[in-house]
Amino acid sequence: MERAFAANRVDETIAGDWEEVQLDLGMVSKLELRQRRFAAAQRPVVDFSTVAQPKPEVTGFGSSSSEQSKKKGKKKK
Repeated sequence: MERAFAANRVDETIAGDWEEVQLDLGMVSKLELRQRRFAAAQRPVVDFSTVAQPKPEVTGFGSSSSEQSKKKGKKKK
């Protein structure tokens, strides 16, 4: 059963997650389950918003400034 839960092969909306099923089957006590969940909540969370990410190349509909300066230099006669 544990491997089925680990492989995401069980619909948790029916009987809950693996820890809740263990509780229902009498494999763990409520106190032990609370301690596990408290310990899991105390783990540090990684903030990925602070990780440097490359800036995307900005492309627009207009021409670049170097193309505009070339056009200004040429005049039709």
